[in-house]
Amino acid sequence: MTTPGCLLFPVPYFLLYDPAQGHQPCLLLLLLHTREHFGAHKVDESLHLPVHLLHAFAHLQHNRDPGNIYAQIPRQVQDELQPLQILIGIKACIAVRPRWAQQSFTLIQPQCLRMNRVHLRHRRDHVRTLGFTLGCHRFQHTASRPFRASYPLMGTLLKTLKPVFLATAVIGVTGATAAAVGATLLTAAAVRALRSKPIAPGAVVLITGGSRGLGLAIANRFARKPVRLVLASRNLAELQQAQSTLLAQHPHLAPHDFYLVAADLAQPAECRRLVAEAIARFGRIDILVNNAGIIEVGPIESQSAEAFERAMQVNFFAALHTTWAALPHMRAQEPLGGSRRASIVNIASIGGKLAVPHMLPYSAAKFALVGFSEGLHAELRYKGIRVTTVCPGLMRTGGEAHAQFVGDVEFERRWFDFMANTPFVATTAKHAANRIYSAVQRGRAEITITPQAWLAARVAGLAPETLQLTNALVDRYILPEAPANAG
Repeated sequence: MTTPGCLLFPVPYFLLYDPAQGHQPCLLLLLLHTREHFGAHKVDESLHLPVHLLHAFAHLQHNRDPGNIYAQIPRQVQDELQPLQILIGIKACIAVRPRWAQQSFTLIQPQCLRMNRVHLRHRRDHVRTLGFTLGCHRFQHTASRPFRASYPLMGTLLKTLKPVFLATAVIGVTGATAAAVGATLLTAAAVRALRSKPIAPGAVVLITGGSRGLGLAIANRFARKPVRLVLASRNLAELQQAQSTLLAQHPHLAPHDFYLVAADLAQPAECRRLVAEAIARFGRIDILVNNAGIIEVGPIESQSAEAFERAMQVNFFAALHTTWAALPHMRAQEPLGGSRRASIVNIASIGGKLAVPHMLPYSAAKFALVGFSEGLHAELRYKGIRVTTVCPGLMRTGGEAHAQFVGDVEFERRWFDFMANTPFVATTAKHAANRIYSAVQRGRAEITITPQAWLAARVAGLAPETLQLTNALVDRYILPEAPANAG
């Protein structure tokens, strides 16, 4: 006799029977149950579509003839399964497994063997290992309940230990992060120590614009070491005052360790004379600091072409001609210590990284100096001469007292003085001098002084249009307007 209900879901069957639990045997439909019942099935990747197409309720009824149970069920399953087995590559093991060989199957008698809703969920992630989940297995037996009884205890234990696990994980991550940060800092310190080369005793340091402001602060920082100083400025009286200050603060220095040169570096001949007199006095130049500069503040309508020429002569060409005169001597001289023959420091500005409204002559000249300095570093780095480009932000050096203002002079002076003397906006000359000294020791290619200047330089590189729009808004709504008769 044939089974009235056809196999809508032809997959392997097992007859499970446990008399100790008082369960009746049931025919259990198992589809790729990978954990608990995986012994008898092997699945190919080709199972994807056929399994979706064959999802249905499986109702298996036998013909109430227990005498033929051994023959009918395996035969029926084998006959129904074989075509699909060939199609989708299921290797089935069909067996009827009584617990005892002598056990009668009369208990199957007139009952209808069925399964309640075998839900097949196909995980749609085909990149991962093929997996199918059989959900809602509501069987007629309770063979697995003793194992499930331990779940509440396990859940309670996990809930209890969860804070411990989380705390351990947090501590582990924090410790690993701290170790990584510490290792990074130690590595950076080690690299700095290896790269740092102390200023050799007796080194000759030439500083232009060395009578006041940042130039004097740089001379003061180098004077802590037994060096020889060449200070240049247009005003000899200011140079003599600077020398007296340095001698009073550094008793280990003597007057013969100084050489003062009054020169107008806007003239190329004066630049060459400065270098020639320094070489004649000390025989070498180990560190050249091009610090001389001027500032002219005002709207473009009030500026003149001569203002741009003056700014270029002092802020750019003075550094160019002085460096050009010193380079042959630097290449020829022997290093005082190590492999570095000499160092050149060009004091540019954040105005050489981004154009500042109402300071166009100054910015144009500083842009030129930054370009010259960066290119010079590339060409001289591996020839024993290090070139460092310094881009300070606003500094409280007293330079605003010597700035030139055009346009609405009073308004221009007020905003410039406010920005140049506001703490946390402008740094001190001493701090800038310390940074410059450290950069020379380590042979840095470029440094930017003050966080605001550092951030502005990065924004200028990443978002130039946004920065220019910001500057335009500042010029329109904050800075003073040009006089009506200007231009």
